[in-house]
Amino acid sequence: MADLDQWHRRRRPDEVPTPVAVAVSDFCRRARAPAPAAEVRDALSLLSGDEDFRVSSVTDAEPAARPLGPYAVVDVLRGTAPELAAERQKVGYYELARALAEAREQPAPAPAEAPPPPPPPARAAPASERDRPRAASKAASQSVADRIAPRRREKRPLPEPRGRFSQLPPQTRPVEELQEPQTRPELEALAVQHRHRIALQKALAHQFQSRGKPPSELEVQEALQRHGLLPDLEERERELVLGSYAEHRGASGRVAWALDLSPAELSRLTQALGLKQQVEETKERFRREALASKPLAARLDLLGRDRYLADLGIKRRYLELAAAELRQALQKERASSSLDDRLEAAARHHGTTAAVLRRAMDQLGVLPD
Repeated sequence: MADLDQWHRRRRPDEVPTPVAVAVSDFCRRARAPAPAAEVRDALSLLSGDEDFRVSSVTDAEPAARPLGPYAVVDVLRGTAPELAAERQKVGYYELARALAEAREQPAPAPAEAPPPPPPPARAAPASERDRPRAASKAASQSVADRIAPRRREKRPLPEPRGRFSQLPPQTRPVEELQEPQTRPELEALAVQHRHRIALQKALAHQFQSRGKPPSELEVQEALQRHGLLPDLEERERELVLGSYAEHRGASGRVAWALDLSPAELSRLTQALGLKQQVEETKERFRREALASKPLAARLDLLGRDRYLADLGIKRRYLELAAAELRQALQKERASSSLDDRLEAAARHHGTTAAVLRRAMDQLGVLPD
């Protein structure tokens, strides 16, 4: 645990720049360890202001391991491998580091007061020789009781709650500030950090409010247009959407998942960018490719991707085509005496296995002739 010595704060959490905190918050969300804003600022307070520029080297890339929280990001910046940081995140290592950082800010306890010296023994009244041993024993017992009695200490006031137990005042700003010139650098940094306007709107919802509600998509778009940031963002969005459709072979569901959007949000973004026709052309290209003539083994391999076929809108046609081709392949092996022999012969002819053909028969409802 020697490396726990590095966990001490170098500045107050409210001194952390907002763009840096937002970047780390989004990175942790993508690394499957989302954290509240207060925890993100607490973690970044372990870095000095001169180290803020290094944060982008981690947050601009995709997470190399998961999960990674804000304290794990700080640990990676200190030189820890992402895989080790992810393991530490799983076992609760950073909870210990956070508690240690908070404990080091608490004031040191005051030294205990020295016990008062025992009072001098009272002089006993003259007594007879017979009573003197009893009086000495009583005085000795009183002095021992005084020495072992608990010391009373003054009750000190407890420190204010910190970390996740603290109650921070809301730091949201009116949405009208998005239109002001001094907000442009912050908005530009967020627009570069987030891949599309919907993610940007979700990030701004933590900082700005419009009549008690997060800024709408229209308000965010107006602010971007006012500051001249909308054209560059739209160009990046078009490349992102079209590239994702090409990568996922026209499957809208997988594109939405890759962009961290719901299907409705993906549809709104596509419509706002005017890409409906281009997206439909991309999907049509992959429909034709799926339905094109191909070996039977390749045809049957795609049967397990029901959602992909349904997303392209060709599931029924594809199943009918696969059933017809499978039935035709089995008919060519009529010379074999039993169904097992026909399956073995068809499997050898088409470069697959009899188990695959039998499973396809059950799935497609193909009955032997």
